[in-house]
Amino acid sequence: MPTRTEDLKNCFLVAFKASVHGGLSYKHSDSKVETDGRREDSEWKTNKTIDDKEERNNGVALAGRIKRAVDRLGRPNELGTIVPAENEGKLDEVIEKCREDVRAFNAVSAFTNLRFTALKFYISGENEAALDDMLQDLRDTLGDLKDAIKSADFKNIRAVVAKLKGFDAVLPESAADYLQRAMADARKQATVARKALEERGKDLEEVQREMDSSTVDFARFAVMEPGDELRDVSNPLVQKLMEAQSEQRGANIMLGSEDGDDGVIPFPEGNFRQVQM
Repeated sequence: MPTRTEDLKNCFLVAFKASVHGGLSYKHSDSKVETDGRREDSEWKTNKTIDDKEERNNGVALAGRIKRAVDRLGRPNELGTIVPAENEGKLDEVIEKCREDVRAFNAVSAFTNLRFTALKFYISGENEAALDDMLQDLRDTLGDLKDAIKSADFKNIRAVVAKLKGFDAVLPESAADYLQRAMADARKQATVARKALEERGKDLEEVQREMDSSTVDFARFAVMEPGDELRDVSNPLVQKLMEAQSEQRGANIMLGSEDGDDGVIPFPEGNFRQVQM
């Protein structure tokens, strides 16, 4: 079941830029110059003038909201936000809403002007390096989540889970489901670890022995690179799936029901059924 770049949903790469202009000015003056031979020391005095502080603060706040407006539709990265093509309608609505907000602000502002640009590029799994980078980032972050769970570092668990938000939007359905389950289970274990350590005063090593990263193993397997090998896998079913994968016998896993009677394996937040083994 490894996830290849071409398995990802067709997507757009979207970049929003909102900039604030006017209403702010600086004046510099050279107030002191000292010369000693070839060396010169200067002191500069800067005067900053804001024509309307409240208006400018409102403009800066609106620009910030606009830049973040697209993030909830996909996965942000250093280039912009990767948005599934299926969300194009919602994306166009967000773009138009941002434009309306900018027009409304500029219509009443006296000193400050906002400029908004939305760039939307259609990409696909076969030809966009940004998707390759995104998948590798996901794999690395899932490794970080497993380490955080094993160490019972509940603060770090929550921080890593926050980094995983948005990845599921562009993954194939099955891989997205495993990722969501891993995130949900990690949040619960973070709470359990915090209560055990802070409220009940349990020994750290004892709590670490009780931590379970099985759901993370499934998510890591679901998005592993074809031909790659996962290290430090504690879930026995994932180990078998990896062996079958390496032997090219074909392996797949699917969600099972609580009352299934053939190969159902109890698992946090649901069960998994092994098939085609």
